[in-house]
Amino acid sequence: MSSLDPQVIDKRIEDLKTVEQWLGFNLNLVRSTIQGLEIQKGTLAAIQSFQQSMQDFGQTVSAKASEPGPDADKASPEQAASPNQTLNQAVNQAAMAQASDWWNGVQQQFQTFVQAAQQAAAPADSVKAKKAPSNNKSAPRARATSGKTRAGKTSTRRSPSS
Repeated sequence: MSSLDPQVIDKRIEDLKTVEQWLGFNLNLVRSTIQGLEIQKGTLAAIQSFQQSMQDFGQTVSAKASEPGPDADKASPEQAASPNQTLNQAVNQAAMAQASDWWNGVQQQFQTFVQAAQQAAAPADSVKAKKAPSNNKSAPRARATSGKTRAGKTSTRRSPSS
């Protein structure tokens, strides 16, 4: 179907360039979708890992707390709070603080991703809204007036003889 007419060839080139741009746009859209899903998958895996580690930590702490010490019957309340227990409590509190900081960081990162996605989608939505025909027939139509009024001036010509 080759033609020797330059206008037909130019038209064909323009058509193919349009298709190329459309395909490039779709390719970028697919890449962005894949990247977003990979981020979502990583976030979910991190959340599940965090939940599992917190459950394991909670089970370990509760198991140690429920175990009586070898001298539990002989120890007085003053001796029950030994330096090791105080140190364990401080370590546990520090671990919980770190876990809380990590969780807050993950949530903030996820919110940043959501906001970026919403901002990226907002221009596309506004373009769609501009292209959509308005079906609002109840709105009054404005009259096309120039806004100029005549001042009522009359032009008078003087004759060259006066």
